[in-house]
Amino acid sequence: MFIPFIASYAETHYHLKYLFPKYFTKFPEIIFDIPKRVCTNRSNTLPLLLIIKDADKFPIKLLEIEIKILGYNSYKEIFNRKIETPYFSVIIDLDISHLSPGKYQLIAEIKVTKKNKTYLFINDNYQGLTPVPFQFHITDKLPYPTGWYAGEPHYHSNYTNDQVEFGADLGSTTVMAKAMGLDWFFVTDHSYDLDDKPDNYLQFDPHLSKWKDMQSQVSQHDSPDCRILAGEELSVGNFKHRNVHLLIINNQKFLQGFGDSAEKWFHNKPTMNISNITKEPAALYIAAHPNERVPLIQKISLRRSNWQTDDFLENNIQFLQIINDDNHIDSSIEYWKELLLAGHKFFLLAGNDAHGNFNLMRQIEKPFLKLFSNRNQIFGNWHTVFKYKENTPIEGLKNKQIIVSNGPFMNFWLEDATGSYHIGQTIAAGNYKINWELATTEEFGDFTQIDIWQGYQQRETRLKKQINGASVYLPASSYLRFSGKTQKGGRVFCNPIWLI
Repeated sequence: MFIPFIASYAETHYHLKYLFPKYFTKFPEIIFDIPKRVCTNRSNTLPLLLIIKDADKFPIKLLEIEIKILGYNSYKEIFNRKIETPYFSVIIDLDISHLSPGKYQLIAEIKVTKKNKTYLFINDNYQGLTPVPFQFHITDKLPYPTGWYAGEPHYHSNYTNDQVEFGADLGSTTVMAKAMGLDWFFVTDHSYDLDDKPDNYLQFDPHLSKWKDMQSQVSQHDSPDCRILAGEELSVGNFKHRNVHLLIINNQKFLQGFGDSAEKWFHNKPTMNISNITKEPAALYIAAHPNERVPLIQKISLRRSNWQTDDFLENNIQFLQIINDDNHIDSSIEYWKELLLAGHKFFLLAGNDAHGNFNLMRQIEKPFLKLFSNRNQIFGNWHTVFKYKENTPIEGLKNKQIIVSNGPFMNFWLEDATGSYHIGQTIAAGNYKINWELATTEEFGDFTQIDIWQGYQQRETRLKKQINGASVYLPASSYLRFSGKTQKGGRVFCNPIWLI
């Protein structure tokens, strides 16, 4: 069976009949995690998450945990508890009221016993990974104004659980999301995981127990201050009959797609094509990472491909999750720009495709040989932010007043004698006054660059006249968009206003 390259908490117990991974261990996966940020207006503690997976196969006794905020203080929790379930998690709330806003580092040590022998692990027990401190930032809040709602449109929970990857439970994810200052997130587990039996990822479950349980868990944890919506990442065929991924949110019926599941050799044709999907008015459809590079081995073995422009146009897909992680931001924006200059009205969304990663990603680098870790594809690192009358993500995104950011805030609008016009709107050509607003925090630093981009006649140029309130003539068949950078790596992109 081919093992796809993915981003997740790495599953280390899968093996072939006579071939065991170099990182295989007769221990459950033991993983600590923390949010990359704590907004004190949403949480007065730092939540430390501990996940122990596959302890039903490899039981242990959890003795104690010691947590150290480097240079400051330490905490100790005594458990003396047997862990022997397939999935165990607990959150330890750490008091940070004595810490000033700023950046900190943390390590977590866990002491366990197995067959009367004691073991000590730091941050996780993955073989071959050198422990590195977690990094987190304390701030009072994210800089988004009232009426703007920041969230994560692409996230995998522990209902994504197969031979190579798994995520975190929704209860823990909700705690992390609130601490990070997020207002909403979508649960988009793989369609080829949601139709599995809970105890066997290679067997189809006609009762769809995981899908139904995920829906129930979402309803349980959804709240007005942190909206959670259930969905799936559907493996579906594009017009070339190759597998691409479509995020479907708030769809009442489960759609089956296992073309690139790697569950059976040579069974890689799309289960259905995009054109076969009956769209529900209450649902939201987002093209997942449409420009992401597909490795050659996945093209061959999993029949994976990229989205094509015709796929968007023929199936009325307007929302594109073009930013999928912290890598290749400029090339992703270039891809979006080419679509805009071709005359298409596609809305830029940003997500992280996190598989339970909140601070550090542990990943399979070389199947059966090597793991690695980095800080890419972290839950809530990039935000999709909409403006709306209330925190209702489906309606808010369909309203189309959307920016994407990894923290700083930017908005712009146009004015003439008859009114104001906002991001996402299409208006008549003419003379307008350009207005904008910015907000940032110490975490991101001050704005160092504000760019106003005008797309016209298949060319995008940067306006030289950058004075808030300046007047400009905007011709027909053009668009205007904004982007910005801050001192400490903050990036923000506004969707356009179009002129006809």
